[in-house]
Amino acid sequence: MGWILPLLTSIRIKPKLIAADFTPMPANLREKVTALIQSGETSLQALGELDHQFGLLYADCVNAFLRKHQLKPEQIDAIGCHGQSSVAFPKRSISVYHANW
Repeated sequence: MGWILPLLTSIRIKPKLIAADFTPMPANLREKVTALIQSGETSLQALGELDHQFGLLYADCVNAFLRKHQLKPEQIDAIGCHGQSSVAFPKRSISVYHANW
């Protein structure tokens, strides 16, 4: 588990990959997500806390990527994130995704 961060040229033209990195998910967060997925039970507070942790980690990943590739935030037009699934109830068509923006 982790995050893949690609840097592409403008998508209005033919996109071109400029750089990419992979950041592994920290073990403590991976353990929380795994336990949540396996149990299928949680509280609203636990989901909120997990969502907050993902948001902070995604921000750290983006900032580290910018530093590594010597980019400034104003050079970036958009950042997308598909989020992290933690709970799914397929029979009820319900899924919970964290930091899905």
